[in-house]
Amino acid sequence: MRHLRLVVLALSVAACYKATPLDTSNLRAGSEAELFLTDIGTLQLAPTLGAQLRSVRGKVAESNQQSIVLDVNMTTNRSGTEFIWRGERVTLLREYVQSSSLRTLDKKRTSLVVALTLLGVVLVGGLLGGGFGFDGFVGGTGGGRQ
Repeated sequence: MRHLRLVVLALSVAACYKATPLDTSNLRAGSEAELFLTDIGTLQLAPTLGAQLRSVRGKVAESNQQSIVLDVNMTTNRSGTEFIWRGERVTLLREYVQSSSLRTLDKKRTSLVVALTLLGVVLVGGLLGGGFGFDGFVGGTGGGRQ
């Protein structure tokens, strides 16, 4: 049973996403977006989001002509280090955003990863003799030593 739980966990995090460049004027509430910051944006947002940020990722809560309100789930600094957030709501002025991309599920890649993961689990389980926590016995009295 433990192995089956691990398989389910692996499959739940195996989703693949793709980033599609997006004009910031087309950001819609509810969409997942990554906003790449200008140098001024990086400086102005440092007290709130951290120093030397390259991008902010999260769910768009609202978007208007002056600003974008984002429920932040990740930031990335200029050296590529990612920091996980818990959905804190942050308002970014549009002048702080250089570009943006829309993050969507890549169904083809995700299907391929899931299929290969399942195939690997089945093959490894077969090689190890049972794999999913079964001991190979059918029936039996359940008795122990006497």
